[in-house]
Amino acid sequence: MNFLRNRMPDTENTLAPAAAAPSTTPMDWLTAYPWLQALTATALLLALAWLSHAVLRRYLSALLRPFLRRLPADWGGVLERNQVLLRALPAVPLMIVHHGAALVPHLPASLLEFAQRLTLAVLAIVLARTAGALLNVGHDLYTLQPVASGRPIKGYIQVTK
Repeated sequence: MNFLRNRMPDTENTLAPAAAAPSTTPMDWLTAYPWLQALTATALLLALAWLSHAVLRRYLSALLRPFLRRLPADWGGVLERNQVLLRALPAVPLMIVHHGAALVPHLPASLLEFAQRLTLAVLAIVLARTAGALLNVGHDLYTLQPVASGRPIKGYIQVTK
């Protein structure tokens, strides 16, 4: 046994063990760099908003098509021609961004307030365009009626817009 001890290096007398190498897992990076946390959370939030927009745009019209066919006369065609659904569709991703911005870590309060106000302003524009499209639908449906030739309402619609 003594000859084995002589051949094996003496671990007690060697230099102190080297410091543990820093871990490079993604979670370590995120905790070490707060700006990276904010950037990653923002990217995930925007990806979620884009995905919701893409899914709604692709599948909402397919889901609503059978209901539009059941509407009387040309109502479905009028709704599709005025693009009411396409104008209302961006409201969902905007609401996701508005409410999700508060969940982004390490985001300065001023930037958070700016992002939320910006999304609310764009949402107001989207809803105004949707309301305008609905007014156009009402006008188009009114013009299909026989009484419309004697009583035009286009002026009222324009004033309301």
